[in-house]
Order: sequence, then structure tokens, then C-alpha cells
Amino acid sequence: EQPRLMLQGYDLVAYFTEAKAVAGEPGLSVVHEEVIYLFSSPAHQALFKLDPGKYQPAYHGYDATRMVFAIPERADPLFWQLNDGRLFFFADAASRAAFNLEPAKNIVLADRYWASEVLGNISEWQRTKRLTDTVPHYKSRDELARQVADRAKAS
Repeated sequence: EQPRLMLQGYDLVAYFTEAKAVAGEPGLSVVHEEVIYLFSSPAHQALFKLDPGKYQPAYHGYDATRMVFAIPERADPLFWQLNDGRLFFFADAASRAAFNLEPAKNIVLADRYWASEVLGNISEWQRTKRLTDTVPHYKSRDELARQVADRAKAS
């Protein structure tokens, strides 16, 4: 099996050191646990090699909001945030806004589903399963958008 490219080749270290999304260079790569990571500088490549775990994104870079519902869905590397030193990615701004309605609660749920259902399983199968057999607290994108809008009106 071919290694997959992490987050479309964006430099994970740059989110921590530069607080922005920076595209990596194909010539500055590291294969770690069957995943290809690209970096924008030799310094970032070296930092990653020293401590890969420090830079690993939550849920292997899947959308953190969808992980709250045990649904692995690709994230966009341009929509991200750091929470207590952990790097979270989202499909879009709406997903990030929904996650931030209750971040502590959402992290607990997403961590639980990641560990118990998603990690080590085939993501396409898991996504299909949980779109059919939803978790009890499931909310559609539209429901989440309404909650975000309601919160904005209230503040």
C-alpha cells in the first residue's frame, strides 16, 4: 500500500511555529507510519523528525466536528486551530464555528469516537456506517449552522 499524503502536503510544523498554513515542498518529506509529510523548510523537517507526535493533528487530520459524530471526513488544511497544543482541522469555516460552540465537550466526544471506532478502521466504511446508523447526539450540517447562527444572534 502506498503512503498517503498528509493534509494535501501542508507543513504541520508551520501551524505551530508560524501560526499559518504553509505548503510543504516535495523535496522536504518524511514518511512516518506510512504517511508522507511535507515541510516548507529543512528546520521544520528536522523538528518533525525529533518529535513527530508533537505535531500530529488530532484525528489524523480529519474534520474534528464530524469526528464528534464518529464520521471521518476530509478536512481542508486552511481551516484549523490549536487548542491546548493540539492541532485540529475542519472541512470549512462553518465546521470550525460549530466545533467552537462547545469545544471541551466536542473534544471529549471526538477523542472517544476516534479511539473506539475510527482509528485502525477503513474510513470510507466508517463514514458510511455512521451516516446510516448515526450516534444519538448527531446533528446535520444545517442543524449545526442554525446553532452557530442562534449563538451569534444571542451575543
